[in-house]
Amino acid sequence: MLCWFGVLRLRTAVAIFTSGRTVSAGLRFAGTALNRLTILALCWAPGLILGWYAIEAPNRPSRNSRGQDICDVSPAQFCVSGPRALIPWAVILLVFAGLASYYFIWSWTKAKRRDRAPYVPPASAARQRVEAVIPANEPAAAMTVTATGGVDKDLSQGLKDLRELMQMKRDGELTPAEFEALKAEIVKRATDGA
Repeated sequence: MLCWFGVLRLRTAVAIFTSGRTVSAGLRFAGTALNRLTILALCWAPGLILGWYAIEAPNRPSRNSRGQDICDVSPAQFCVSGPRALIPWAVILLVFAGLASYYFIWSWTKAKRRDRAPYVPPASAARQRVEAVIPANEPAAAMTVTATGGVDKDLSQGLKDLRELMQMKRDGELTPAEFEALKAEIVKRATDGA
């Protein structure tokens, strides 16, 4: 039983190692195949081991507390004692292993592959969700696309000029009145060109 649980633990470690993003496709396939073969072997091992023991072990009769063979004192017409009495249990375990194997093989062939999604930090994921609803507040986001698919050059130049103008205002090089006048001129030039 300890060996059975040890194999389960090793199977889990191999599955975790081969599911990483840095593992090559061949190693991932080998890990998946080893994982699935281990699952099938663990399903069949108890029934096969018990059946092998029931057939190969020396058949000593089972004795009760008085030292009599159980089959000698049993009123049943058919009695099997000793290791041979374990054969029906081995058959039950093998039938269960067959059903479990059918279920596993069916689920492996029908299930869709789920590749691990790349890790996205929570802050980046939240920012992406917000930007999907509310576009970024940048002048570049306001660019219009022409019918040919290119960006209007006059509008692009106007946006570039507006960015420079805003930077000059932030640096204190322009007064608010000068800023408004230059802004109106840039907007007029961009709209006239369009």
